[in-house]
Formats: sequence, structure tokens, C-alpha cells
Amino acid sequence: MTASWPRCINDEERLERRFEVNCDAEFWRKAGVAKGFEKIPLHGYVHLFHLEWHRNIWVHVQHLSEYRYRPELRDKLVLPDHHRDLIDILTSHMDVLVQDFVQGKSGGTTILCQGAPGLGKTLTAEVYAEVVGRPLYRVHSGQLGTTAASVGASLMEILRRAMSWNAVLLLDEADVYIRRRGNDLEHNAIVAEFLRTLEYFSGLLFMTTNRTGDVDDAILSRCIATMQYETPGRQDAARLWRLQADQCGATLSDEMVDVLIAAYPKASGRDIKELMKLATRYGKAKQTALSEDVFRLCAQFRAIEPIR
Repeated sequence: MTASWPRCINDEERLERRFEVNCDAEFWRKAGVAKGFEKIPLHGYVHLFHLEWHRNIWVHVQHLSEYRYRPELRDKLVLPDHHRDLIDILTSHMDVLVQDFVQGKSGGTTILCQGAPGLGKTLTAEVYAEVVGRPLYRVHSGQLGTTAASVGASLMEILRRAMSWNAVLLLDEADVYIRRRGNDLEHNAIVAEFLRTLEYFSGLLFMTTNRTGDVDDAILSRCIATMQYETPGRQDAARLWRLQADQCGATLSDEMVDVLIAAYPKASGRDIKELMKLATRYGKAKQTALSEDVFRLCAQFRAIEPIR
């Protein structure tokens, strides 16, 4: 159940709900309330957890509507076929995963997504939450704290919520907590506490990081799969340009798509998205058609150097 304006999730299990609909006059007399006041208006509020504000709120039932998942978004996620096949398998057969020999230890699915910014790591978790029909609980690493004690306490509460809601948990930009341990004792303690707490999570967890070469070995060993995200190849780039053009209400010819791929071979998915948005708005403001010159002009504001 979600509120119609933000994404929220029902978190009422932790509350003891008590309603008084009608009380006799003796009740009010003992309570010191004026004689004759016997009815209490009952307001239909529900206690929810705001998935973006990360705090509990009260919302009136008239402002609630059921969230409709959109599994069709999978078709708009541009990934290599082997990446897509692996995630399909890991997210569609959660019930076949077995528990550890030690009671209570992890029987969950942890997927580590590695790569440069803008390649679709976070989007993968967002889309597959829609595919499997579960709420996405997105947590930025900065919310966990900077000491071993705060990381352990915060992460334990977050994991408890995710398992209680049967949510897909996304730990975004987890670089600090998964970096390889060295001579920094405080950092070593944080990574150790992170590992200890994570052992008892039995849900679906995506972790994203921009690091590719210095992830702690113990972190890697606890991930059922590690996925490397790279700059899209020619075929994927062509699909991204067309998808983003459709999203912006623009049309790109096959010739123009070929020109853009050749001019920006190192563009990430986010680069393509933002450049397409900027070029479309520029074209509408100047009342001019999208051309190679328009894209070159806009690319300088995205710090993307075209190949001449």
C-alpha cells in the first residue's frame, strides 16, 4: 500500500492500535469531560514508512492508493544478454535458495554491481524490484554511519525492515563498507561489522560500487554474483539512443543514430540520457531540428568530447 504522492510502505506491525468508538457517560465523567460528550470521531489514518524520507509518517486513507508494479520496464533496461539472464535466474527463483548449515545464517541473494557511474547499476535494482513485484528499499551508504557501532546498529534495523516487508534492498554506493581492509583499524572494524551483520540477511540485496579492483575478498565471497558494468557497445548504444529519443518525444533517423554512436563511443547510459534531454530542450527552444551540430553544442555542457 502506498500513498498517492510519495512511495510508502505499511509499517503498522510495530504499533499497538487502540480505538474507542463509543463510551458511556460514566467513562467521560471519570475522565473529567463535560457531561453528554459520549462519541469520539474516528479518523482513518495509517502509519507508514516513507521510502524516500526514511521515517515514519501518518497518512489519511483517502490519500492512499495501491501501487501498481510495472514489470514491462524490464524491456527498457539495456544490459548484455548474459547479465540479464543471470539476474532473471537469481530474482525469479528465490524460493529454491537454501539456508546455511548454521541456523539463521545467510540464505539470501547478494548481488554486487561494479562499474563507473552512469552505467545502470542502480537502475538494475530499481527495474528488477518492479519485475518481481516487491517494494524497493533504497539506502545510501551515508545513512549507515561512520563507526563500527553505528554501522552495525543501522544496518541491523535496515535488514530487519527489508525482511519484514519482503522488499528488494538496494545499498547504493557502498564503497566505504566494501573496500579492501588494510592498516586503518577503524576502517577494518567497519568492514568487519558490515560483514558480521550481513551474514544473517535472507532477502534480495543489490550493492552498487564504483570500485572495481579493491573490494574486500570477504565481501566478494559473500556475493552470489558480481556483475561488471561497462560502457555500452555499439548495439546497446543504438538501443539507448532510440529509447531516450522516444522518452523525450523526439525522432532520430538511423543515420543520426550511427553518427552519434561514432561521435560518442564512450558515452554511458546516463550521458546518453542527459545529452538527449538537453539537445531536445535546446531544439524546442530554438525551434530547430536535432542535428549533429546541436548535439555537439550540447555535449560541451556535459563534458563529453566528441570524436571528430
